Amino acid sequence: GYTSLVIRSRGAVVNFAIFLVAQVIIYAWFEKEKVKKGLSDGKHWVIAIGIAVVIAVGAFLVKDSEVIVIFIQNMSKGGGIINNVRFQTQRMVIEQLFNYPMGGSLMELGGISHAHNVWLDMANLAGLIPFCAFSIYTFFTLYELVKFLKNKQFSVKMKLMITGMYIAFFMYFTIETALEASVHLTTPWFFINGITHGMLQIEKKKETMNG
Repeated sequence: GYTSLVIRSRGAVVNFAIFLVAQVIIYAWFEKEKVKKGLSDGKHWVIAIGIAVVIAVGAFLVKDSEVIVIFIQNMSKGGGIINNVRFQTQRMVIEQLFNYPMGGSLMELGGISHAHNVWLDMANLAGLIPFCAFSIYTFFTLYELVKFLKNKQFSVKMKLMITGMYIAFFMYFTIETALEASVHLTTPWFFINGITHGMLQIEKKKETMNG
């Protein structure tokens, strides 16, 4: 939002854009018939075009404002988005994974203090065992997320909410030092994983009871 622009948070803006696109794709996947019906309705096209025009006009009016100009300049710092120094550091850490199996923060990070990736920062700090354990846990949560999405007992709204939170957290974990700098944004992820697992177990028990 506007706050992200003011504080020049590139990650927040990029994460929101990816999150929004992902949510639209997921909704379209689960609600194919509604989407087809909506696209065939001329009123929806008029509304969509109207919104696009309003956004375009708004962007034109604020493009020269100090907040926008400074934010755009900030977007190009550190290699920009695609070639950001964080991604270069993450590649360096991957290449050094087996050089320091016990961790100890001994890896070369290209001049920055962290890899800005939860899994890779864990490997650098604590070594391969915690890295592998947390990676296995991550794959398990993704496996359960897929099972959750495939389960027809859960509503599309619930699937969008849970998946949206997963996407938001994963995007944050891949570009920030969440475990060391922002633990308050890591803890809710474990909580959501527990909720997802619990809901799957409840449905499994229902299926068993119903034979």
